[in-house]
Amino acid sequence: MEVFLRILMISCTWIFIQIFSGWLAHKVTPRGLSVLSRILKIGTYEQKGRIYQRLFHIKSWKDSLPEAGAFFAGGIAKNRLISSDYDTLNIYYHETLRAEFSHWLPFVFSWTFFLWNTPDIAIWMPPVGLLGNLPFLLIQRYNRARVEQMHNYAFVHSCKTNDKS
Repeated sequence: MEVFLRILMISCTWIFIQIFSGWLAHKVTPRGLSVLSRILKIGTYEQKGRIYQRLFHIKSWKDSLPEAGAFFAGGIAKNRLISSDYDTLNIYYHETLRAEFSHWLPFVFSWTFFLWNTPDIAIWMPPVGLLGNLPFLLIQRYNRARVEQMHNYAFVHSCKTNDKS
């Protein structure tokens, strides 16, 4: 019975951590998103997102995972890009930052398992937090790298259009 209760408690804690992480990310202000954009910056090694397709064949499975961007009021689902205009791409870019942050937080919070579990159990929680969120992290980095490229193109194109007016 004690093992069952321990498993139940750990499972419920993970559910809470995932929901709480999403809620915290949802509350990030525009200024916070600006800071996150520097911390989670797409690197040149990511080759504008192509590395994720080459290594993980991400296009073949990314749409089969759940998308919870609209779970909280005011949130935005990111499973489909509704427009490629500059403003929409800007919103989508920031939402992918928010989503990536929400999937890093469970790894951070996983260390709290050491507060109330024995080390032989707690030691498994950070890998669980990271591996359970890794597919979502990869998707957000892939999407943001691609959107960043489109966003930059749309910005340059909108500047040229405004110059002609």
